[in-house]
Amino acid sequence: KDMFFLNENPIKGIQRKPTIGKNKIVVKNSNQVGKTNEKSIKREKIIKINNPTNIEHQINQMYHANQNNAKKIDTINYFFVRLYFDSQNNSYLALQNNIWEFLNFIHSKIEKSFVLDPNNIQTFYSSSDNQVRVKIYYRDLNIKRIFINTCSNLFSNINFFIKNTTNFVNITNNFHIDTIKVTNESEKNVLGIFENDTFIIPDIPIEENIDNPGILEDDLDIGLDIDLDIDPNVDLDVDIENIPDFSIDEYEDEDDIIINIHNDKPPIKTTTGYDFVIIGGSPGGIMTAYTLATEYIDKKILIVESNTNTLDNYKKEKYNNTTKWWEASNDNNYKNTFTDVDNNVISQGEGLGGGSLHFGLQYIDHYDLVDLDYADWHKEFVQLSNILHPQTYKYGISENNTFPSKAHFDLLSELSKSQEMITYNNKIYSDNLSTDSRILYGNLLSNLKNVDVKYNTKIKNINFANNIATSCQTYDGEIIYGDYFIMSAGAIQTPVILQNSNIECGNQIFDHGGFTLLYDKLVDETTIETKNVTKGYSEDEMQNLDIPLLTFKNVKEMNTKLKMVAIINHTKLADGEIKKASDGKLPSYNIKLDEPNSIKYIYDMGTFWLPRKGHPGGSLTKNLVENEYDLTSTLLGRHGQSYSRLFLGTPPAKLIGVLTIPETISKEIKIPTNDIGFNNNKIVPHLQTHDINHKWQTYYSYLPNLMNKMIVTHAQCKNLPKTGYVKTSGNSDQRPLVKLDHLGNVKQRELTLNYLYDAYVKNNVQLEQIGYIYNGPKITKSFIEKSINSIYHYHGTCPIGDVVDKNHKVNDTNNLYIADCSILSRPWPGSTSVPAAVSGIVTANKIINKINNPILEWVNSHEYSGITYNIVMKCLNKWRSVITNVPTNKPIQFTFSLSNDLEPNVLGAASITKYIIKDTLEIKELNEDNYYNDLKNRSVREVFPYSGNIILNKKIWNSKINKVDKYNNSSVYYTLLHELGHLLGIGPLWILYGVLLYDDKTEDFFYGGENGNREYKNLFPDLNVSYMPLENDGGAGTAIVHPEEGHEEGASKNNRYFNGIFHPGLDTELMTGWAERGEDVINLPLSRVTIGMIEDLGYSVDYDAADKFIINYKKK
Repeated sequence: KDMFFLNENPIKGIQRKPTIGKNKIVVKNSNQVGKTNEKSIKREKIIKINNPTNIEHQINQMYHANQNNAKKIDTINYFFVRLYFDSQNNSYLALQNNIWEFLNFIHSKIEKSFVLDPNNIQTFYSSSDNQVRVKIYYRDLNIKRIFINTCSNLFSNINFFIKNTTNFVNITNNFHIDTIKVTNESEKNVLGIFENDTFIIPDIPIEENIDNPGILEDDLDIGLDIDLDIDPNVDLDVDIENIPDFSIDEYEDEDDIIINIHNDKPPIKTTTGYDFVIIGGSPGGIMTAYTLATEYIDKKILIVESNTNTLDNYKKEKYNNTTKWWEASNDNNYKNTFTDVDNNVISQGEGLGGGSLHFGLQYIDHYDLVDLDYADWHKEFVQLSNILHPQTYKYGISENNTFPSKAHFDLLSELSKSQEMITYNNKIYSDNLSTDSRILYGNLLSNLKNVDVKYNTKIKNINFANNIATSCQTYDGEIIYGDYFIMSAGAIQTPVILQNSNIECGNQIFDHGGFTLLYDKLVDETTIETKNVTKGYSEDEMQNLDIPLLTFKNVKEMNTKLKMVAIINHTKLADGEIKKASDGKLPSYNIKLDEPNSIKYIYDMGTFWLPRKGHPGGSLTKNLVENEYDLTSTLLGRHGQSYSRLFLGTPPAKLIGVLTIPETISKEIKIPTNDIGFNNNKIVPHLQTHDINHKWQTYYSYLPNLMNKMIVTHAQCKNLPKTGYVKTSGNSDQRPLVKLDHLGNVKQRELTLNYLYDAYVKNNVQLEQIGYIYNGPKITKSFIEKSINSIYHYHGTCPIGDVVDKNHKVNDTNNLYIADCSILSRPWPGSTSVPAAVSGIVTANKIINKINNPILEWVNSHEYSGITYNIVMKCLNKWRSVITNVPTNKPIQFTFSLSNDLEPNVLGAASITKYIIKDTLEIKELNEDNYYNDLKNRSVREVFPYSGNIILNKKIWNSKINKVDKYNNSSVYYTLLHELGHLLGIGPLWILYGVLLYDDKTEDFFYGGENGNREYKNLFPDLNVSYMPLENDGGAGTAIVHPEEGHEEGASKNNRYFNGIFHPGLDTELMTGWAERGEDVINLPLSRVTIGMIEDLGYSVDYDAADKFIINYKKK
C-alpha cells in the first residue's frame, strides 16, 4: 500500500532527502452554491504590494446567485466593520509576511462569531489608514440589528484572541487596534464605535434601506475568498513610496449580487453570538456550563431550557429547603409524566436542574460504585463533591442522644451486621443540615456573567453543514446559532432531538425497575389481665374438663339451709374418676386428702351433713363456715385419710366442680407503633443496601407526616437489559415512544426476578430482627413480576462507543457533544443525578482539551464541502482520538489539496514544511539547510511537526470516494489517514536519533522505538522477534519510511530476518507502504503498532482508539 504511489509503478518516488518547494497558500471560498454566468461574476483587479518583479496579481472574487431573468427581486444591502490599527513605527500591516493569515483570522472570527453565510462577507485592507474593513451583506434588516446589538462581546475579545495567537507575535509587537467602527457605506455614518473597551451606539435610527455601495478609491482591496499564489522567497520589505497605483474593473450595471429570498415567508427568529449552546438545563448541562464558563470567562454560553418555570419560581415555593422535598417531587410544574408502551410510568424532571428537582435527594457517589465501571471519572466525582459540598448524616451515641435518631441508628446497625450485603449511608443534596439548605445545581450559575438561561424554549433538532452543527431549532421555528452544541436534555429527550436531526440513537435504554413494600415497626406493650387460675390444671386441661370451674364466691352462694357445698382438697382425679365422683360414686380408694399437689374440688354434700339430717357426728355447718367452706381439715381431723366417707351418706356427696382463684397477670405484647421515630419531617431518607456483587439495590425511605410506615424499595442494580428503546414522534405535542423493558429476554427475566426476591429475603431477615414486619401479600416471584415498575433512573440511550466517541462527541459530527446520563455505556448502580452532573464536567473538560490543545488544524477547510469535507474531518477525528496531547501545545497546521497535476499512478504525498523545538518553541523551516545542520542532530521527542501539506490525486480521489468497506470507509479515507500519519512524523521524523536501527549483516533498517516494537512483538507471540523491520522495497518515498509490508505481489517480499529469526511484515496495517490490489475496498486498521510509533515520537496517546488488527503471517 504505497500511499505515495500505486504499486503498478513502485520504483518512482521522492528522493530520500526532503524536497523543499514553494509554499502554496490557497485561500479560496468554494462554498458558493447555485448557477451563474459571466455577468453574475464581479472581478476586482488590483496590484499586490510591490515586489522586486513588480508582478501583477489578479484576484477573482465570485459571488454566485440565482438570477431572475425578468427583474431584480431583492435589494442587497451592506454595512462595514472597520478595524483601525495603530502602528508604533508608522509601518503597514500589508508588509507583514503573515498578512494573509492575519486577515483570514479576523475574517473567520467575525464570520463564525455571528454565523454569517460565507457568501455574504468580504474582507479588505486599506493602505491609507491601516484599516481592515469587513463588508457584510444582508437583506433582512434584523441581521444588521442583531449584529450591532451583540458585537460588543467579540470586539472586547478580539485583541485577546490576536495576542494569544503566537503566529501573530510580529504583528502584536508593532500594531494594536485603536478603534473599531460599524458603519454604513460612508465611513462617517457610524452605527457603533468601540473604544477604550466600551461600545457606544449613537442615538440614530438604523435606516430601512441603504443604497448599494461603491468602492472607496483610497483602499487597497484584498479579497479573502480568492485563489492566491504567494512565493515565500519574494522580498516584501519595500519602500512605501513605491507602492503602485491599482485599477478596479467596474461592476456590472445590475444583478451583480442576487440572493434568493422568498418574501412570502415570515421572518425567522434567531439567537446568535454564543460560543457554546447547551440544550437542556439538566445537572449535566449546568455542570458543563459551569466548567466552561470558569475556564473561558470571555466566551458566551447559553443554556436552553424547555420549562417555562424558572429557578426563582422553584425557590419561591420554598423548595430550596430539604424538608419540602416531597412536595417538590409532586409538583407538576417541574416534571413531565407519561407512560411507556407497556404502561410503566415515566417521570422526567423539567427546569433548571432537571431530574434533581423532583426526587428523594439521595446523593450517591460512593467510590467503590464509581470504580466499578467509571474509574476514569473518579477525579470528576471528587471534584463535583468539592463543588457542591453534599452532607452526610453522622451516626453516634452521646449521653443524652442517639444520632441522627435512634430509629436510624438501630436500622443502620442491624443492616450492617449482614455479611451478605453492603450497607451505605448516602450523602444527601444538602450543603447545611442544620438549616435544611437544599443543593440546587442552578445556583452555581448565579455569579457567572457569561452564562445565559433561555426558558420556555423546546428544541426540535440540530442543523448541520458539512457535519458541523451550525444551529439548533425549536418546534416554533426559532433558530439558535453557536460554535459548539452540547446535548443535555436527559436520556429520553436527548435521543429524541438527535433522531429529529437524522442521527441514529435510542436503540437501548437502562432503567432500574423495582417494587415497594410497606413495613410496620412492632414495639413492646405491657398489658394487665385478670383471669381465673386452677392450681394443678393447665389452661388446655381446664378447657377440656367436664366439670365447671367455680370461684369461692360461687361456693358461698350455693350453700343454703337445704344444701351444703364444700371444698375438698385431694389428689388429682382422672377423667374417669371425675365421671364417677360426679355421679356420687367413689372414684378410687387411692385418693388422698391434702397431699402436696392436691386440687381443690367442690362437692355437693347434699343434706346428710346438715343439722338433724342423719350425720352421726352432727352438723358440720359450723366447721364449713369457720374453714371458709373447706372441710378437708375437718374430715382429716375426725377420720384421717377417709375420702371414701364422702360417698357413705344418703344421699352421697357429688363432685360438681373445681375451685378457681382470680389472678392479675402482666403480659408483654408486640403492637405496631404510631411513630417509628425517623423524624420524617426533618431528616431526609438516606440508607441503602446492595448485594455484595451489586445484583440488586434496596432503598430505605419514608414520607413526611406518614410516621408509622417505613418504605422499602427493592430494585435492579447492574444487571440491566438493553432491549428497550426511545423513538421520537417528531411532534412537540406527542410523547416519544419509549419501552423500558426492565425484564428483557427470558434469561434476563429469570435472573432479575431471582435477584429481586433475594433482595427481599436478605433485607427482611435483618428487619425482623429489630421488629419490622411486612403485613402485605406473600412475596413471590409472581408478585414481584406484577409489581415491578420504574424508579426513574433512565440512562444509556446514547452510549459511549456507539453514539458518541470517547470524547463524548456525537459520531460523524465535528462540534456536537452530549453531557448527560444518555452517554453511560454501562448500568450505573444507583440514582443517576450525580453521574449525570459528572458527565457534564467530563464532557466540558474534553471540549476544553480540544480547544486548548488541538492536535491538527486544517487551515484551508473552508475550501471544501460535502463528502470530501466529511472524509477529511473523519480522518482528523480519528487521529484526534488517538493523540491526547501534543507536548508543544501547538496544533499541527496543514493544507489539504486535490491536484490534477500528479502522475496518474501517484496517490499523493505529505510533507512537513515547518517544525518546532519542544523546549524553546522555536519554529523552523524544514529546508535543506535545517535538515542537515539542525534536524539530523536532534533526538526523537525533541522535535515536532508545526505545519505541512497534503496533496492527493484528484482523479483517483473522485473515482474512489463513494465506494466503501463494511466500516463505511472508502479507500481514499485510508489514503488520507495514512498521509496524516506521515504529517505527524511517522517516516519524516525518523531521521531523529532513537528511531532507526541499521543491520550490517542484511544492510537493512529496523525500527528502534520502544512502544512500536512492543506492539509489534505482541502481534507475534509465537515468534521471538526483536525489532519491527522497515520497508526495504520501493523508491525513496516508500523504503525506510514505512513498516515492512511483507508479501505484495510485484512490489514487496515477506523475507525479513534478524539473527536468523523470521520477522513478518504487517501487510494491511495502515502505515505500511503499499496499496492493496482489488476492486473492493480493503480495511486498513490503524493498529496499536502505529499508535506505539506515535507515542515513540513523543505524543500522548490512547491505545483504546486502536482498530482491531490480527495478521496471519503464515499465509502466502
